[in-house]
Amino acid sequence: MADGRLVVVSNRVPAAGGRVSVGGLVAALRPALEAVGGLWFGWGGSIGPADAIERRREGRVEFVTCALTADEEEGYYEGFCNRTLWPLMHGMPERAELRAGEYERWRAVNARFAALLRPFLEPGDLVWVHDYHLMALGSELRAAGWEGRAGYFHHIPVPEAELWNAIPHHLEIAAGFEAYDLVGLQTQRDVARLEWYAPAAAGRMRAFPIGIDPQGMRALAGQHPADAFEARTGRQVLLGLDRLDYTKGIPDRLTAFERLIRRRPEVAAEALLVQWSAPSREGIADYQAERRLVDDAVGRLRALASPSPVEARHEVLPAELVAAALRDADVCLVTSRADGMNLVAKEFVAAQRPEAPGVLVLTDGCGAAEELTDALIVPSGDIEALAEAIERALEMPVEERRQRWRSLAATVEAGNVQEWCRGFLATLAGGEAPEVSEP
Repeated sequence: MADGRLVVVSNRVPAAGGRVSVGGLVAALRPALEAVGGLWFGWGGSIGPADAIERRREGRVEFVTCALTADEEEGYYEGFCNRTLWPLMHGMPERAELRAGEYERWRAVNARFAALLRPFLEPGDLVWVHDYHLMALGSELRAAGWEGRAGYFHHIPVPEAELWNAIPHHLEIAAGFEAYDLVGLQTQRDVARLEWYAPAAAGRMRAFPIGIDPQGMRALAGQHPADAFEARTGRQVLLGLDRLDYTKGIPDRLTAFERLIRRRPEVAAEALLVQWSAPSREGIADYQAERRLVDDAVGRLRALASPSPVEARHEVLPAELVAAALRDADVCLVTSRADGMNLVAKEFVAAQRPEAPGVLVLTDGCGAAEELTDALIVPSGDIEALAEAIERALEMPVEERRQRWRSLAATVEAGNVQEWCRGFLATLAGGEAPEVSEP
């Protein structure tokens, strides 16, 4: 870090005094900023004048937030980010909407963020930009005169060639990676794909799989000592824990469980599928449709047996209850059609009890599948393979569960969030990165 600070830039900035949630960008970055001192810049979540800036300090971190105008929220955030880039990056072109002028709004917000951030930057700072909302920020910062080190981390998947080429102005977007000294991605697969799209920046690209804070996860679970599943009644619990998003494959796991019960009705008395989904982007039609698909699948399962073989909740739940659920589940179903990493998979491994660990079922569309090879890995979208994996997980002997968990736990512990931060920052700085303390 030399004499400078760490400057994190992301689409959203955590709210004042907000509790760090389980997983996610805030849990990953806050410890790094606290360790070295720095600045976090981005949208504060408000709608207001384009020049509105707010500043606050919490510990060693200064937060600088700006507003979006109503037109920017619609065109940049809801539009190009969520209706265009998100589905295309996740390999779902049928869900993408391409509306006139929204790329230009996205680019203009990247330019405005760069212009607002530039006066806060000091010589020696390391600028670390996060995720697809702000892919163009590096080139806009360079245009604004920033000559210091700047890195970018891409949290979501990189799509295959034909889908990248479907993105409006994809050549301009690809060229923007040349402005960064380091481009980090979740997997080697993503590195290979992005090197193909942006060959001029290929030498600056590396895989840095994001990690979690295993010790913090266990401590959080300890705040809820009781069994997280009141409706268990002696059954094994299959846990699905997601933001409600069409990329997460929630209907896939519900349908696979239904298929297993129809084939083996006794499973309904032996296992309970608990699906907790946090609301997400509820104003977008595709997310409303996904909610209906989930509700329909839950309804079919409930009609199969009494007591019901499924429990579904659609709400934001307390972090300590979520952590306890990851600890107490017998099987965790992580079935994304496509995902940059999916930290829930790692959180499940970290929270589990070593003497009687559960089984992780993981689709190969998750970035975590590249590291967590002792999970039961199935092809994304293959309902029959998923049903068979659920059956195998429910019947797996405890010694095999332990062997698989020990390997998974070693990977999760070694690749924790502190190591992720250290590795990226050391490479970006071109030398040794500072120690990143426990959060």
